Amino acid sequence: MSKPLAGVLGGLGPMATVYFMSSVLSNTYSLTDQDHVDMIVWNQGSIPDRTAYLVGASDDNPLPHMIAAARALESSGASFIAMPCNTAHHFYDALAEAVTVPFLNIVEETVVWSQQRVPGAQTVGVLATDGTVRAGTYERWCDAAGLTCILPEPQVQAAVMEMIYDGVKAGRPVTESAFRAPIEHLRQLGCDVIVLGCTELSMIYHDLDIQDPDIVDSLDALARATIRASGKTLRDEH
Repeated sequence: MSKPLAGVLGGLGPMATVYFMSSVLSNTYSLTDQDHVDMIVWNQGSIPDRTAYLVGASDDNPLPHMIAAARALESSGASFIAMPCNTAHHFYDALAEAVTVPFLNIVEETVVWSQQRVPGAQTVGVLATDGTVRAGTYERWCDAAGLTCILPEPQVQAAVMEMIYDGVKAGRPVTESAFRAPIEHLRQLGCDVIVLGCTELSMIYHDLDIQDPDIVDSLDALARATIRASGKTLRDEH
């Protein structure tokens, strides 16, 4: 029987895909190279910007490009597909229907991981792109799990977008104080869990080595699901 092959629909953005691969590696229990997840990565940075399309700033629809990438992964032998981009999961249903292999859902996995990380949590604060916020992506899965989803107030949301686009995507550093400000804002709004619902925010989180127990990283949640789907062992469950 052939071993599972994870297909990674990446490039959304490109460096977040690298961090996702690193998270899969670091979260896998391994003593040898052979203990790790087999992956095939489609790192297509040229896919049109998801947020720009969702907020009406661009007419360039990313969905056909993502469907083509997903089908290319399937044709290349992927057993399942993981896509380390929260905003792109607005298109999840269409993408999952376009292929015959399972398609993991980063938002669903993050909500489940939130409940496991903070047992009894009722309110989930989400930091994400304007595209994810406008699409109501996290509200959909939080509602399904019986959780309340709370989003930042407009001025704070603008600061989050600045971190993502003028910071990470532009290759500029983000200070810890700037990163923590919207997190504290959501805490003050009564959130039990703070979700990093954008993989560019995940990059800052990892670079700054943040360890707060109430912060849940969507990139790590998807990495954990990828390890399980590959039949491998999570490091913290060994």
